[in-house]
Amino acid sequence: TITRTWNVMDACGNPAITRTQIITVDDNTAPVLAAAPADVAVECIGEVPVMTDLTWTDNCDAGGSVAGVDGPLVGGACGGTITRTWNVMDACGNPAITRTQIITVDDNTAPVLAAAPLALLVSCIEDVPGMINLPWTDNCDAGGSVAGVDGVLVGGECGGTITRTWNVMDACGNPAITRTQIITIHDLIPPMVTTGIVASCYDSQSAA
Repeated sequence: TITRTWNVMDACGNPAITRTQIITVDDNTAPVLAAAPADVAVECIGEVPVMTDLTWTDNCDAGGSVAGVDGPLVGGACGGTITRTWNVMDACGNPAITRTQIITVDDNTAPVLAAAPLALLVSCIEDVPGMINLPWTDNCDAGGSVAGVDGVLVGGECGGTITRTWNVMDACGNPAITRTQIITIHDLIPPMVTTGIVASCYDSQSAA
């Protein structure tokens, strides 16, 4: 409070009755924060937008700007939310209405496997090439490489196939498109006789 006082005396020193006015200063108006950014959805934790400041104004204070605070990731990186909150109070402790932004983190993009080798025809089961790894990439994970798996020989060694398959999932369980290579085993090469007898002379008596 401020007490405003008026006093006066006449020429003979007689004082008038004092007059007073009580001025009460009481700031109970909250400051006003600017609107929060719109809610946003991202696929990777690394794509969460950087923190921003919100401006605020007040009836008595000069106003300014304030940074938000991120709550914990609730639900995990494969389907969770972060609540970003902005709060401010004026010099008299009047709080502004809290502003919030919901950031959803939900990775639903599958990783990408490199192309499989081309289909292959071999003559013998022993000619089936050794297993190779295929590299893969992902929007959120670091990627890597994965070995394939051979299915059973269907049809037999004289005319059959092996299906070689590569599969991978990212950390959120999103499966890549399966890559396959068909290896056909078909022996079309006839046997060859490579041994014989070489003689220098023909002895008819011995032959008889």
